[in-house]
Amino acid sequence: MSKCKVLHKLHRAALACFLTTVSGTAYAQASTDTAAQPADQQATQSGGAIQDIIVTAQRRSERLQDVPIAVTAITGEALSEKQVITTQDLQLSIPSLNYGNQSGFATPYLRGIGSDIASINSDPSVATYIDGVYLANNASTVVSLLGVERIEVLLGPQGTLYGKNALGGAINVVTRTPTSELEGQVQLTAGNYDRLEGNAYVSGPITDNLYAGVYAVGQRRDHYYDFLIPEDQRQLNGTPEDEWLWGVRGKLVLDLDTVRLEASLEHSELAQADGNVFRNIQDPVTLQPNFDPDDKFFDSSDGRGAARPKATLGILRADVDLDFARFVSISSYRRVDFQGGTDIDGGPVPIFSVFADSQTDDYSQEFQLQSPSSSDITWTVGVYGFYEDGAFDPTGLAVFGTPILSYTDIKTTSWAVFGQATVPITDALNLTVGARYSKDKKEFSAYDATRMIANGELTGPITVIAQYPDSEESWDAFTPKVTLDYDLGSTLLYATYSKGYKPGVYNAAGPSNPGPIDPEKLTSYEVGSKSDFLNGDLRVNTSFFYYDFTDIQVQSLAPGQGGATILQNGASATSYGAEVSAIAQVTPAFSVNANVAYLHTEFDSFPAFAANIIGEPTAGPPPAVNRPVNLDVTGNELARSPEFVVSAGAQYVAELSVDHTLRFNADWYYNDGFFWDPSNQTRQESYNLVNFAVTYVNEPGDWSVRAWMKNAFDEYYFNTITTTSLAVSANEAAPQTFGVTVTKNF
Repeated sequence: MSKCKVLHKLHRAALACFLTTVSGTAYAQASTDTAAQPADQQATQSGGAIQDIIVTAQRRSERLQDVPIAVTAITGEALSEKQVITTQDLQLSIPSLNYGNQSGFATPYLRGIGSDIASINSDPSVATYIDGVYLANNASTVVSLLGVERIEVLLGPQGTLYGKNALGGAINVVTRTPTSELEGQVQLTAGNYDRLEGNAYVSGPITDNLYAGVYAVGQRRDHYYDFLIPEDQRQLNGTPEDEWLWGVRGKLVLDLDTVRLEASLEHSELAQADGNVFRNIQDPVTLQPNFDPDDKFFDSSDGRGAARPKATLGILRADVDLDFARFVSISSYRRVDFQGGTDIDGGPVPIFSVFADSQTDDYSQEFQLQSPSSSDITWTVGVYGFYEDGAFDPTGLAVFGTPILSYTDIKTTSWAVFGQATVPITDALNLTVGARYSKDKKEFSAYDATRMIANGELTGPITVIAQYPDSEESWDAFTPKVTLDYDLGSTLLYATYSKGYKPGVYNAAGPSNPGPIDPEKLTSYEVGSKSDFLNGDLRVNTSFFYYDFTDIQVQSLAPGQGGATILQNGASATSYGAEVSAIAQVTPAFSVNANVAYLHTEFDSFPAFAANIIGEPTAGPPPAVNRPVNLDVTGNELARSPEFVVSAGAQYVAELSVDHTLRFNADWYYNDGFFWDPSNQTRQESYNLVNFAVTYVNEPGDWSVRAWMKNAFDEYYFNTITTTSLAVSANEAAPQTFGVTVTKNF
């Protein structure tokens, strides 16, 4: 496609987005959940102006509207009011985010950039950070948002200010930090499916310079699914009787004149079944007779459909004032234990199921020097080191009840040097230049074995059937960034050129095809604006981008091998799009908001994607209902890349008396659909989600009661769809849920 045609399409998309947004400011809002709005768009409840928020997206405190980056920030209060319990819930508040869950591993996509490789040693394309610490193992990032102050979602390549490169964007979770003020909160929720939730924290001073805080969260509910086969009769640990999660964090702060130390230790656990169900939605013909693929939220799987991640994270941060600069040290250790599995064929006959037990130990150290606040030139330089020892112990494929096990160990060593500086050229024009040099090495060893299954558990001695040769591979990359921003007073304009990089990956889940595959690289061009009008009562932000990919990393199920995985590189792809967001404070009591995201993606070259052609049976054994083939998908759309996403809503605040108010919220989210994999055979059709909430608030902030409903019209859509040679298997998204939340502050 010529660049002229691309620019013409971008112009049309931008015009459509702008017109939709301007018209939407009469009745719309960019959230799809309950009471509060994203913090960068949230209206104050009085005073007739839009609230600002201070973020650290560039590793220094700045007003969000002054940051020349496409970024959305959501406060902890907004997360609570929106019933955002896990990171996966974020996607309905950020239209460019598609946050999936594949067999217990998080699969976030931003602007069509993401990775469905569910394995140790696979760096996520969209990285998650907690208090500046990179989370390498995505098996435990679909977990509770514990004691969160805010979340910042940065779009586009991030690397020059972050120790570990993030190819497609970053989700930064900033946790609450104790201060010299004693404060606390207790929040309780009850809802349908016997939902019970609790959140609590207390923090304050121990001495004049030492502060402490304890933060806790817990949740349980019944399954959305009905299960044909009882939990104690399912293979390999079965399915938990209910869904639950809990987490706790302790945090200490020592604040001296020139030195500030923060230490935190947290632990979280999750038992999930609904998110791991792969229900067959294709008529399985001869393999599973008398099975109805149209039975919604009904699972007939015989194998394990569960994920049980446990994660422990310790962080020590030091900030030292050196007069000429600020020195920052961030040290971390993270342990993740994961146990899970999925029935690949999605039916009651024990044909194919996959399962995994994994452990990872991650260590990271980052040192930074940052310019003092008095400096006209703002700059940051740093070095970063990371080491991971990860193992599948084991991962397995059960074929007609007989397990074939793979024991894999992969050690990862990474280091980087990075820096960025912003130089004022004039009073209004700034030039930002940054760069990062990364070096990654991975060491691979693996063998295959068999064991017996008795009473649904692996048992007996391990018999080695294949020993694979050890392997080692290294990669490096230089990723620059250049940004120009110009301040017109009420409008900030910016333009950015940047590169992103993700290192190569070994096939830890399928060591018979170990790879590694090549690194994924991205070149990004972006322009945008951030504007405040009408004395701060109207805010409109825009961004337009063009991405050029090489060697996109994808995972597929190997043709003719049931649930065995293979990793591939798609040679090249391009994408471009536009995003517009707006909020209008119509009156001090009434605000409306809207977001529109447009995205076009295309594989420029991918001649041999490992696909399964649906509905073309082949001979066995076992007979396959879908024909395995290497398919040329050149010209197809990238996975999980909707062309249009729109979200809108409104909030009205009614004063009952001096100290008592009611807040009314209505929010709408529209996704026009997307394909689930590069073959473009299975498609998520368009869907609409509507959420409502009514909140009673005691104005001094002592307590509130909120009645809420999510997916109010019970829209039916999917979390994921996977095609194998035996089935088209799907996991359904949550149905209508509702409840009441009571919050007490002290």
